Amino acid sequence: MTKFNLPRYRQLLAKEDSLTNKTKDLFDHPTFLELLSLESTVETQVFYNQKNNYFALIQKYLGKTINPNVFRGQFIGMVKEDLKKSDKILKNFEELSTFWIDLELDDFSSLFENIYETCLYAFEFEDQDDAMPEDKFRDSIENFFFKIQKYLNE
Repeated sequence: MTKFNLPRYRQLLAKEDSLTNKTKDLFDHPTFLELLSLESTVETQVFYNQKNNYFALIQKYLGKTINPNVFRGQFIGMVKEDLKKSDKILKNFEELSTFWIDLELDDFSSLFENIYETCLYAFEFEDQDDAMPEDKFRDSIENFFFKIQKYLNE
């Protein structure tokens, strides 16, 4: 675990204002990308801190105790709530000064993001011709779940 780099975050926030006025495409500027990376790390840590709740929901779905639509809706809702939490944390420098980041979040982050994107895709296109078949959706969630399960006991 490492402490969140609040001094660097403050520097980058200050630079963001000047970049916004000078740069047309912020995504081409390394300072802006570093700022996004720090913010993303906080978001991922918030998701990671709630991993047991996400795992429990996934297990209910895979155990067929909730239907796919309920699962997708609840998973997306949980992510939205955690994004709100991370936004509040990013605005609270006092809380950020004591915020710890797990060093192994990268793998968790990509797997978690895959589950979220799969849910979004399936939810968005469920009533269309190119909708993801339920068996393919279940297989996808199950595959990611088995990969991400190693984080459950950490």
